[in-house]
Amino acid sequence: MPLIRAFEGLTLEAYLDPVGIATIGYGTIRYADGKPVQLGDRISREQAERLLADAVAERYAPALLAAVPPARSFSAEQQAALISFTYNVGVGALQRSSLRRRLLAGEDPQQVITEELPRWSRGDGRELPGLVRRRAAEVDLFRRGRYG
Repeated sequence: MPLIRAFEGLTLEAYLDPVGIATIGYGTIRYADGKPVQLGDRISREQAERLLADAVAERYAPALLAAVPPARSFSAEQQAALISFTYNVGVGALQRSSLRRRLLAGEDPQQVITEELPRWSRGDGRELPGLVRRRAAEVDLFRRGRYG
């Protein structure tokens, strides 16, 4: 989760992200009960940590492994890179992605990740520098076991 923390940042009061979605904590847009984050919401650091840990353990890691069964054989760092990606773009986007299709087809994961992740650097129709950096860090983590 360090990569997610680094790129999402921690905000204890809800704000609008670059594409206008109310966000809190480490990029949380919905609480565990499904309720969307609202501007004006506040949480503690401990609540933010719990929201992130629960989201990864209960939603994003299982969704990745269900959508891309070959990921079960990836290293912890490789899985972490793809969990960060999934956390950022959403489960539905992962499920519809050419990244998923290529991994399921048995293509070389190193090549697939290197080619596909950088394509996901746009938000609201424009390239976002933060997403460019995040995708590069995810590729590094997947390929080298570290980023930065």
